[in-house]
Amino acid sequence: MPEIVPKVYGYHIYFWSNEGEPVEPIHFHISKEPHKNATKVWVTSKGELSLANNNDKIPEKTLRRILNFMSLDENIARTKEKWVYWFEDIRYID
Repeated sequence: MPEIVPKVYGYHIYFWSNEGEPVEPIHFHISKEPHKNATKVWVTSKGELSLANNNDKIPEKTLRRILNFMSLDENIARTKEKWVYWFEDIRYID
């Protein structure tokens, strides 16, 4: 489970080392403790974030703060870099 950044507001930010076959488009998960159905966020080709679901029912204010942090250019770049390092390619939802 590659973590993208250290915990943010008490939540892990990560993706799974096995994201399906073929590998799903680039995204990350947010949860207090990693689990199969965690909150999921897509990264678009424009470097924007798109909430796929909030399965963890993260409070709106906290989720907004986490997404604002993760949408910083350096965190988008870090997410893409780690994704390519792990999967050797990137596909997007758009």
